[in-house]
Parts: sequence; structure tokens; C-alpha cells
Amino acid sequence: MNPRAVLLTDLDNTLFSWIDYFAPSIRALVEALSSAAGVPECEVYEQLRDVHRRYSAAEHPRVVDELEMCRNRDPGEREALALLGYEAFEQARTVHLKTYPGVAATLTRLREHGVVVVGVTSSSVYDAVSRTEALGLATLLDTIVAWEGIPGVDLPSRTALARRVVPVMTGRLKPSRIPYQIALAWCGVECDVPVWVVGDSIANDLVPAREIGARTVWARYGHAYDPANLETVKRVTFWSAEKIKSAYDFSILEPDETIDEFGRLINLVVGDDVPITTHPMYANSGPSRA
Repeated sequence: MNPRAVLLTDLDNTLFSWIDYFAPSIRALVEALSSAAGVPECEVYEQLRDVHRRYSAAEHPRVVDELEMCRNRDPGEREALALLGYEAFEQARTVHLKTYPGVAATLTRLREHGVVVVGVTSSSVYDAVSRTEALGLATLLDTIVAWEGIPGVDLPSRTALARRVVPVMTGRLKPSRIPYQIALAWCGVECDVPVWVVGDSIANDLVPAREIGARTVWARYGHAYDPANLETVKRVTFWSAEKIKSAYDFSILEPDETIDEFGRLINLVVGDDVPITTHPMYANSGPSRA
């Protein structure tokens, strides 16, 4: 039986604030490594950025192992530094990694109303699964379509969510429409089922959603981050200023809906006046769960 609707949701800065979790966690890691190794914090930031640039990744789960300041030490000291850094990051993550208000309750209500919910992200499989599980959302997403990630970085365990995640190669990530096509093919729904896409980036999330005929929802609240945290992210990311500007350009598309809280999706997706949309471009584009 077809679902009532399909919701394709971005994860970072849509279900939780990636910027407001990642930045303080990185600062904790930098402070711990700088203090223990006697390396200036500015140099640690530069080395982090070098690693992320090398892998063209916003984050690397094993980044400390890759730092020049660790590679040049004996194995025992290198392992101790890595453990210290990861522990500092994890402790900060425990404090700062939180869903936006109402996310879990909204996803629960949507599923109770027969909506299939799929996470579609450019984060790695490792990061997407580990964060979704840490947030307690693993049972509320039917699957996740995510970047296959950095070679050699495997999931620590094959959980139920990890077993149903769909990896995507680098060249097929958003803003390509391919991840959405893969997600819809996995759902196996008919073309008369309403499809909604929600995300904080109009360029990366909503432009490709419009291309497949989905209803677009801009999560405007995803931009209510601490500016100081964005500056921290800029210190370690490989993203250019142009890339950041493009991702947050509001002028390139008028979304069908704009929301300031995730809970608004309940009325939009399962309300009485849900518009019917078609998505003819997803067929034969990826794995099915059949």
C-alpha cells in the first residue's frame, strides 16, 4: 500500500544545528590538543583545515590521527593524544548535539499518519548514522541516503539503521537531484504520492527538490546559529567563501513553504489541503527496498 506522503528531510541544520554542535566540539578538541602537545591553537586549527581540505570533507571522524602534530610522534604518544582529543570532542558533543524543538514528536506524528520519512544528507554515512542514533531518531527515519564517506572510516557497529542506509558517491550528492531520486526509488511509491522536501539550504536542498517535482519547504530556523560558531567552522572547513555564499543564497528560488519550526510540517504534509505533486524523474535511479 502506498504511503500517505513521502518526506525527504535534510539532517544537518534541519533536524539539529550542526554548526552549534560542531563548532564548540571542535574548540574543545583544539584546546585539549594544544594544551597537551604544546602546539598553539592557531596551528591546530590550520592542521585541521589541511586534513579536511585533503579529503574534501567538512568533517573527518578520525581527524586527529591525520594531524601533522600527531603523525610525527611515537605510537604511544600519538595514541594518547588522539584519545584525549576524541574524548574532549565527544564530551562537548554530548552537551551540544540536540534536536531542534519538536523534531522527535513531529517525526512520530508523521509516521503515525502514514508518511515515509527519509533523511537525505551530504554528510558521511558514518556521521549521519552516529548522530541520528545519538539523537534518538534512528527508529523515526525509514532510511538515510548519505555520502559514502572517507575510505577506511567504517561504522563502529552494524546497527539496524546502519544496515538500511544507502551510500552515495561524492559526485552524486546534493545539489544534484540524484540523492532524492535514489530515496524515492528506495521507497518504491507511485508517482501520485505527494513528496515533500525540507532543508535549510535553498541551493543544496530545495533547487534539486524542485527539479523532481517535490513540494519545497525552507527550514528558515536552520540559520539561527551563533555567528561565533560559524566563524569556528570556517577556520577548519575546506569550503570557499563562494561555496558558503552559494549554499545560503536565498534569492535563487522561492520555496513553496517557509517554516520557523519543524512542527509546522505536520499541518503541511498531512493537513486536509495537501497538494498532489508528481515526481516522474525518479524511476530506475537507485536501489529499492523490495
